[in-house]
Amino acid sequence: MDGQGLALRNSEMDGQGLALRNSEMDGQGLALRNSEMDGQVLALRNSEMDEQGLALRNSEMDGQGLALRNSQMDGEVLALRNSEMDGQGLALRNSEMDGQGLALRNSEMDGQGLALRNSEMDGQD
Repeated sequence: MDGQGLALRNSEMDGQGLALRNSEMDGQGLALRNSEMDGQVLALRNSEMDEQGLALRNSEMDGQGLALRNSQMDGEVLALRNSEMDGQGLALRNSEMDGQGLALRNSEMDGQGLALRNSEMDGQD
C-alpha cells in the first residue's frame, strides 16, 4: 500500500492465529510494531501509532472475545463496535472508525492466511 494507507511489511501467519511481525505504517494510518500472537488469542504488544491514528499499548486478548486493555488513542479516536473472535482466526465484524483512521467492515479470517473481505477505509487511509 502506498501513500496514506496500510503497509504490512514482513508480516507472517503462525499456526492458529495472526502473527504480525515488524509491520509498519506510513503517514496517517496504523503502525503495528513488534506485535505477537499468543496461542488462540490476539496479543498486541509494544505497538505504536504515529500521527492521527491508533496507539495500542499493552493490549491483550481474553478468551473468545476481544479485550483491549490500556489502549490509547492519539487525535481521532478508534471505535471498535461488535468485534468478535471466531475459532482459529481473527474475525472483526461491524467495526468502525471515525475521522482520520481505519474502517474495517465485515472482514474475515480464512484458513491459515489473512483474508480481508469488504474492508473499507475512510478519510486519509
